[in-house]
Amino acid sequence: TLHAVLACRGGIIAENAEENGVSSLMATMLMQGTKQRDRATFHADLEKLGAEVDSGCGNNSWYITARSLSEDASTVLEAVAEAALEPRMEQADFDREKDLQLQAVRVRDDSWSAEADTFFRSTYFQGHPYAMPGGGTEATVSKLTLDMAKAFHARTLNAKSSVLSIVG
Repeated sequence: TLHAVLACRGGIIAENAEENGVSSLMATMLMQGTKQRDRATFHADLEKLGAEVDSGCGNNSWYITARSLSEDASTVLEAVAEAALEPRMEQADFDREKDLQLQAVRVRDDSWSAEADTFFRSTYFQGHPYAMPGGGTEATVSKLTLDMAKAFHARTLNAKSSVLSIVG
């Protein structure tokens, strides 16, 4: 079995107060298709192989993960490269993903444990990017634009702060 992860410095640590949530939104955009394949084709091609490719972000990175049979490694790694280097990033997909992220923020804000985590982070990490909530706030996410997501992607995808791990 192949397991691969491309991790790039990103997440909250690479955000500023005005763009809080952009890393999470940009990471979801990576799975919306590439310049070569639209979203449906991209995922159908991987599904035919029984492969899984996904993206996400955390405090310190955004990442693309892949899992497949070893004999499909070149095809799956090519899909990871496409998603990382040539994401489609179209306005309609961005608007849909932004709405989904805003819904997630609202649900998070309805949870007392998430409220406690937000308070702790803002107090303990005051003055540091970790003070911001993962995924942003309703105010910051609502102001994010596709151009901001593209700029964040361009700024954080580079060889100096990226790691590709492949096993299998």
